[in-house]
Amino acid sequence: MVAVLKLQEKITSLLVFYFLVALVAISSTLYVSWRLEGGAAAINDAGSERMRSYHIAYLLTRQVQHPSIELRNDVEVEVAQFEKVLSDLDHGDPRRPLSLPKDKDVRAQMAKLHQIWQDEIKPSIQDILNTPQRAKQEKMLEEYRPAVESFVGNVNDLVEMVETSNARATTLLRTFQIGLISLAFIGTVLLMNLFSLMVVRPVNRLREGIQRMGKADFGVRLQVANRDEFGELAEGFNQMADQLQNLYATLEQRVEEKSRSVEIKNRELAALYDVAAFLNSSTATEPLCGIVLDKLSALIGARDGVVPQCAGRFDAGEPGGQLQFVV
Repeated sequence: MVAVLKLQEKITSLLVFYFLVALVAISSTLYVSWRLEGGAAAINDAGSERMRSYHIAYLLTRQVQHPSIELRNDVEVEVAQFEKVLSDLDHGDPRRPLSLPKDKDVRAQMAKLHQIWQDEIKPSIQDILNTPQRAKQEKMLEEYRPAVESFVGNVNDLVEMVETSNARATTLLRTFQIGLISLAFIGTVLLMNLFSLMVVRPVNRLREGIQRMGKADFGVRLQVANRDEFGELAEGFNQMADQLQNLYATLEQRVEEKSRSVEIKNRELAALYDVAAFLNSSTATEPLCGIVLDKLSALIGARDGVVPQCAGRFDAGEPGGQLQFVV
Protein backbone atom coordinates (compact mmCIF):
# COMPACT_ATOMS: atom_id res chain seq x y z
CA MET A 1 0.00 0.00 0.00
CA VAL A 2 1.42 3.34 -1.05
CA ALA A 3 1.88 5.79 1.82
CA VAL A 4 0.19 9.17 1.30
CA LEU A 5 2.20 12.18 2.39
CA LYS A 6 0.34 14.93 4.17
CA LEU A 7 0.77 18.57 3.19
CA GLN A 8 3.03 19.33 6.15
CA GLU A 9 5.21 16.32 5.34
CA LYS A 10 5.50 17.41 1.70
CA ILE A 11 6.51 20.95 2.64
CA THR A 12 8.96 19.71 5.27
CA SER A 13 10.53 17.25 2.80
CA LEU A 14 10.95 19.98 0.18
CA LEU A 15 12.53 22.39 2.64
CA VAL A 16 14.86 19.72 4.03
CA PHE A 17 15.92 18.72 0.50
CA TYR A 18 16.54 22.37 -0.43
CA PHE A 19 18.49 22.86 2.80
CA LEU A 20 20.69 19.81 2.12
CA VAL A 21 21.44 20.96 -1.43
CA ALA A 22 22.30 24.45 -0.19
CA LEU A 23 24.40 22.95 2.62
CA VAL A 24 26.41 20.84 0.17
CA ALA A 25 26.96 23.84 -2.12
CA ILE A 26 28.02 26.14 0.74
CA SER A 27 30.26 23.44 2.23
CA SER A 28 31.93 23.04 -1.15
CA THR A 29 32.65 26.76 -1.36
CA LEU A 30 34.04 26.72 2.18
CA TYR A 31 36.29 23.78 1.35
CA VAL A 32 37.60 25.46 -1.81
CA SER A 33 38.19 28.73 0.06
CA TRP A 34 40.06 26.78 2.76
CA ARG A 35 42.21 25.23 0.03
CA LEU A 36 42.89 28.67 -1.40
CA GLU A 37 43.90 29.99 1.98
CA GLY A 38 46.15 26.99 2.61
CA GLY A 39 47.70 27.37 -0.87
CA ALA A 40 48.32 31.06 -0.28
CA ALA A 41 50.12 30.25 2.98
CA ALA A 42 52.16 27.58 1.13
CA ILE A 43 53.17 30.11 -1.52
CA ASN A 44 54.21 32.53 1.20
CA ASP A 45 56.29 29.92 3.06
CA ALA A 46 57.87 28.59 -0.13
CA GLY A 47 58.79 32.15 -1.04
CA SER A 48 60.40 32.58 2.36
CA GLU A 49 62.44 29.42 1.70
CA ARG A 50 63.89 31.03 -1.41
CA MET A 51 64.90 34.08 0.58
CA ARG A 52 66.27 31.92 3.40
CA SER A 53 68.39 29.88 0.95
CA TYR A 54 70.06 33.04 -0.30
CA HIS A 55 70.44 34.31 3.24
CA ILE A 56 72.20 31.09 4.30
CA ALA A 57 74.54 31.44 1.32
CA TYR A 58 75.25 35.03 2.35
CA LEU A 59 75.96 34.02 5.96
CA LEU A 60 78.25 31.22 4.78
CA THR A 61 80.22 33.71 2.66
CA ARG A 62 80.68 35.99 5.66
CA GLN A 63 81.63 33.05 7.83
CA VAL A 64 84.32 32.00 5.35
CA GLN A 65 85.65 35.53 5.10
CA HIS A 66 85.34 36.46 8.78
CA PRO A 67 84.83 33.37 10.89
CA SER A 68 82.98 33.87 14.18
CA ILE A 69 80.84 31.89 16.60
CA GLU A 70 77.96 34.33 16.14
CA LEU A 71 77.87 33.85 12.35
CA ARG A 72 78.08 30.08 12.75
CA ASN A 73 75.16 30.16 15.20
CA ASP A 74 73.18 32.36 12.76
CA VAL A 75 73.74 29.85 9.97
CA GLU A 76 72.65 26.96 12.19
CA VAL A 77 69.53 28.89 13.27
CA GLU A 78 68.63 29.61 9.64
CA VAL A 79 69.19 25.97 8.70
CA ALA A 80 66.93 24.79 11.55
CA GLN A 81 64.27 27.32 10.55
CA PHE A 82 64.57 26.24 6.91
CA GLU A 83 63.97 22.61 7.87
CA LYS A 84 61.00 23.51 10.08
CA VAL A 85 59.29 25.48 7.30
CA LEU A 86 60.05 22.72 4.80
CA SER A 87 58.48 20.17 7.17
CA ASP A 88 55.41 22.39 7.67
CA LEU A 89 55.04 22.66 3.91
CA ASP A 90 55.19 18.91 3.57
CA HIS A 91 52.83 18.00 6.42
CA GLY A 92 50.64 21.11 6.52
CA ASP A 93 49.28 23.05 9.48
CA PRO A 94 45.45 23.21 9.78
CA ARG A 95 45.63 25.93 12.44
CA ARG A 96 46.93 28.60 10.05
CA PRO A 97 45.72 26.96 7.72
CA LEU A 98 48.70 25.79 5.65
CA SER A 99 48.44 23.03 3.09
CA LEU A 100 49.87 22.07 -0.25
CA PRO A 101 47.41 21.16 -3.01
CA LYS A 102 46.58 17.46 -3.17
CA ASP A 103 48.19 17.15 -6.57
CA LYS A 104 50.66 14.38 -7.42
CA ASP A 105 52.97 16.76 -9.32
CA VAL A 106 53.10 19.11 -6.34
CA ARG A 107 53.76 16.23 -3.99
CA ALA A 108 56.48 14.90 -6.28
CA GLN A 109 58.12 18.34 -6.42
CA MET A 110 57.96 18.59 -2.63
CA ALA A 111 59.63 15.18 -2.28
CA LYS A 112 62.30 16.33 -4.75
CA LEU A 113 63.05 19.42 -2.64
CA HIS A 114 63.38 17.26 0.47
CA GLN A 115 65.80 14.96 -1.29
CA ILE A 116 67.95 17.80 -2.68
CA TRP A 117 68.04 19.45 0.71
CA GLN A 118 68.99 16.28 2.57
CA ASP A 119 71.43 14.92 -0.05
CA GLU A 120 73.09 18.09 -1.38
CA ILE A 121 72.35 21.43 0.27
CA LYS A 122 72.47 20.56 3.96
CA PRO A 123 75.61 18.36 3.69
CA SER A 124 77.36 21.14 1.71
CA ILE A 125 76.53 23.67 4.46
CA GLN A 126 77.86 21.35 7.15
CA ASP A 127 81.03 20.68 5.17
CA ILE A 128 81.69 24.39 4.69
CA LEU A 129 81.17 25.09 8.40
CA ASN A 130 83.29 22.16 9.56
CA THR A 131 86.22 22.57 7.15
CA PRO A 132 89.12 24.41 8.89
CA GLN A 133 91.07 25.46 5.79
CA ARG A 134 89.82 28.72 4.33
CA ALA A 135 90.95 27.91 0.78
CA LYS A 136 89.03 24.68 0.81
CA GLN A 137 86.01 26.51 2.26
CA GLU A 138 86.12 29.06 -0.56
CA LYS A 139 86.29 26.29 -3.14
CA MET A 140 83.40 24.48 -1.54
CA LEU A 141 81.48 27.77 -1.37
CA GLU A 142 81.99 28.28 -5.10
CA GLU A 143 80.56 24.83 -5.73
CA TYR A 144 77.69 25.52 -3.30
CA ARG A 145 76.38 28.62 -5.09
CA PRO A 146 75.24 26.85 -8.32
CA ALA A 147 73.61 24.18 -6.18
CA VAL A 148 71.69 26.89 -4.27
CA GLU A 149 70.60 28.47 -7.55
CA SER A 150 69.38 25.12 -8.77
CA PHE A 151 67.64 24.46 -5.46
CA VAL A 152 65.96 27.88 -5.52
CA GLY A 153 64.83 27.10 -9.07
CA ASN A 154 63.13 23.96 -7.79
CA VAL A 155 61.48 26.03 -5.04
CA ASN A 156 60.26 28.42 -7.77
CA ASP A 157 58.81 25.45 -9.63
CA LEU A 158 56.93 24.43 -6.47
CA VAL A 159 55.59 27.96 -6.03
CA GLU A 160 54.41 28.05 -9.65
CA MET A 161 52.68 24.69 -9.24
CA VAL A 162 50.87 25.92 -6.12
CA GLU A 163 49.89 29.15 -7.89
CA THR A 164 48.51 27.15 -10.81
CA SER A 165 46.53 24.95 -8.43
CA ASN A 166 45.21 28.04 -6.64
CA ALA A 167 44.16 29.52 -9.97
CA ARG A 168 42.17 26.36 -10.70
CA ALA A 169 40.68 26.47 -7.20
CA THR A 170 39.72 30.11 -7.73
CA THR A 171 37.95 29.19 -10.94
CA LEU A 172 36.22 26.35 -9.11
CA LEU A 173 35.19 28.71 -6.31
CA ARG A 174 33.69 31.14 -8.79
CA THR A 175 31.85 28.25 -10.42
CA PHE A 176 30.43 27.24 -7.06
CA GLN A 177 29.42 30.84 -6.36
CA ILE A 178 27.67 31.09 -9.71
CA GLY A 179 26.05 27.75 -8.94
CA LEU A 180 24.85 29.11 -5.59
CA ILE A 181 23.30 32.11 -7.32
CA SER A 182 21.65 29.81 -9.85
CA LEU A 183 20.52 27.52 -7.05
CA ALA A 184 18.98 30.44 -5.17
CA PHE A 185 17.14 31.61 -8.29
CA ILE A 186 16.04 28.19 -9.53
CA GLY A 187 15.18 27.04 -6.01
CA THR A 188 13.06 30.12 -5.38
CA VAL A 189 11.16 29.69 -8.66
CA LEU A 190 10.77 25.96 -8.02
CA LEU A 191 9.51 26.47 -4.47
CA MET A 192 7.08 29.16 -5.65
CA ASN A 193 5.66 26.81 -8.28
CA LEU A 194 5.48 23.88 -5.87
CA PHE A 195 3.78 25.96 -3.16
CA SER A 196 1.40 27.32 -5.80
CA LEU A 197 0.61 23.76 -6.90
CA MET A 198 0.25 22.33 -3.40
CA VAL A 199 -1.32 25.27 -1.52
CA VAL A 200 -2.44 28.23 -3.62
CA ARG A 201 -4.34 26.32 -6.33
CA PRO A 202 -6.31 24.09 -3.91
CA VAL A 203 -7.20 27.18 -1.85
CA ASN A 204 -8.34 29.02 -4.99
CA ARG A 205 -10.45 26.03 -6.08
CA LEU A 206 -12.04 25.89 -2.64
CA ARG A 207 -12.69 29.65 -2.70
CA GLU A 208 -14.27 29.45 -6.17
CA GLY A 209 -16.47 26.55 -5.03
CA ILE A 210 -17.66 28.55 -2.01
CA GLN A 211 -18.41 31.56 -4.22
CA ARG A 212 -20.45 29.42 -6.64
CA MET A 213 -22.31 27.84 -3.76
CA GLY A 214 -23.03 31.33 -2.42
CA LYS A 215 -24.79 32.01 -5.74
CA ALA A 216 -27.08 28.97 -5.19
CA ASP A 217 -25.07 26.72 -7.53
CA PHE A 218 -25.33 23.60 -5.38
CA GLY A 219 -24.18 21.35 -8.22
CA VAL A 220 -20.55 22.46 -7.84
CA ARG A 221 -18.09 19.74 -6.84
CA LEU A 222 -14.34 19.87 -6.18
CA GLN A 223 -11.92 17.37 -7.69
CA VAL A 224 -10.10 15.31 -5.06
CA ALA A 225 -6.63 15.17 -6.62
CA ASN A 226 -4.62 14.19 -3.53
CA ARG A 227 -5.23 12.51 -0.20
CA ASP A 228 -3.64 15.28 1.85
CA GLU A 229 -5.35 17.93 3.99
CA PHE A 230 -6.71 19.75 0.93
CA GLY A 231 -8.07 16.45 -0.39
CA GLU A 232 -9.91 15.97 2.91
CA LEU A 233 -11.24 19.54 2.64
CA ALA A 234 -12.46 18.87 -0.90
CA GLU A 235 -14.24 15.69 0.24
CA GLY A 236 -15.86 17.58 3.10
CA PHE A 237 -16.92 20.36 0.71
CA ASN A 238 -18.48 17.84 -1.69
CA GLN A 239 -20.39 16.16 1.15
CA MET A 240 -21.69 19.54 2.31
CA ALA A 241 -22.71 20.40 -1.28
CA ASP A 242 -24.60 17.08 -1.57
CA GLN A 243 -26.51 17.77 1.63
CA LEU A 244 -27.34 21.34 0.63
CA GLN A 245 -28.47 20.22 -2.82
CA ASN A 246 -30.77 17.62 -1.29
CA LEU A 247 -32.15 20.14 1.17
CA TYR A 248 -32.72 22.73 -1.53
CA ALA A 249 -34.37 20.18 -3.84
CA THR A 250 -37.00 19.27 -1.20
CA LEU A 251 -37.33 22.78 0.18
CA GLU A 252 -40.28 23.77 -2.08
CA GLN A 253 -42.19 20.60 -1.23
CA ARG A 254 -41.63 21.06 2.47
CA VAL A 255 -42.63 24.73 2.28
CA GLU A 256 -45.83 23.74 0.43
CA GLU A 257 -46.62 21.13 3.07
CA LYS A 258 -46.04 23.61 5.86
CA SER A 259 -48.19 26.23 4.07
CA ARG A 260 -51.03 23.72 3.64
CA SER A 261 -50.78 22.75 7.30
CA VAL A 262 -50.87 26.40 8.37
CA GLU A 263 -53.87 27.06 6.10
CA ILE A 264 -55.77 24.16 7.68
CA LYS A 265 -54.89 25.40 11.16
CA ASN A 266 -56.09 28.88 10.24
CA ARG A 267 -59.41 27.55 8.89
CA GLU A 268 -59.92 25.48 12.01
CA LEU A 269 -59.19 28.45 14.23
CA ALA A 270 -61.53 30.67 12.20
CA ALA A 271 -64.31 28.07 12.38
CA LEU A 272 -63.84 27.61 16.08
CA TYR A 273 -63.90 31.36 16.55
CA ASP A 274 -67.18 31.63 14.59
CA VAL A 275 -68.71 28.75 16.49
CA ALA A 276 -67.72 30.27 19.79
CA ALA A 277 -69.18 33.61 18.71
CA PHE A 278 -72.52 32.01 17.74
CA LEU A 279 -72.63 29.98 20.90
CA ASN A 280 -72.29 33.14 22.93
CA SER A 281 -75.14 34.82 21.03
CA SER A 282 -78.78 34.75 22.12
CA THR A 283 -79.96 32.84 19.04
CA ALA A 284 -82.53 30.06 19.57
CA THR A 285 -81.22 26.53 19.96
CA GLU A 286 -82.44 24.96 16.75
CA PRO A 287 -81.21 27.74 14.40
CA LEU A 288 -77.99 27.81 16.37
CA CYS A 289 -77.51 24.08 15.88
CA GLY A 290 -78.11 24.43 12.18
CA ILE A 291 -75.59 27.23 11.81
CA VAL A 292 -72.94 25.33 13.83
CA LEU A 293 -73.69 22.19 11.81
CA ASP A 294 -73.21 24.07 8.53
CA LYS A 295 -69.90 25.58 9.64
CA LEU A 296 -68.50 22.28 10.91
CA SER A 297 -69.65 20.50 7.75
CA ALA A 298 -67.87 23.11 5.63
CA LEU A 299 -64.77 22.83 7.86
CA ILE A 300 -64.37 19.05 7.60
CA GLY A 301 -65.78 18.79 4.04
CA ALA A 302 -68.87 16.66 4.93
CA ARG A 303 -71.88 16.51 2.58
CA ASP A 304 -74.43 16.43 5.37
CA GLY A 305 -74.76 16.09 9.15
CA VAL A 306 -77.24 15.66 11.93
CA VAL A 307 -77.47 16.61 15.60
CA PRO A 308 -79.70 13.89 17.13
CA GLN A 309 -80.64 15.75 20.32
CA CYS A 310 -80.96 19.17 18.79
CA ALA A 311 -84.74 18.77 18.33
CA GLY A 312 -85.26 19.02 22.06
CA ARG A 313 -82.71 21.21 23.70
CA PHE A 314 -79.12 21.64 22.47
CA ASP A 315 -76.43 22.15 25.06
CA ALA A 316 -72.82 22.02 23.80
CA GLY A 317 -71.74 20.89 27.21
CA GLU A 318 -74.00 17.83 27.37
CA PRO A 319 -72.06 14.60 26.94
CA GLY A 320 -75.02 12.98 25.28
CA GLY A 321 -75.13 15.49 22.44
CA GLN A 322 -73.29 14.03 19.45
CA LEU A 323 -72.76 15.32 15.94
CA GLN A 324 -73.02 12.87 13.10
CA PHE A 325 -71.76 13.67 9.64
CA VAL A 326 -71.95 11.99 6.31
CA VAL A 327 -68.81 12.57 4.25
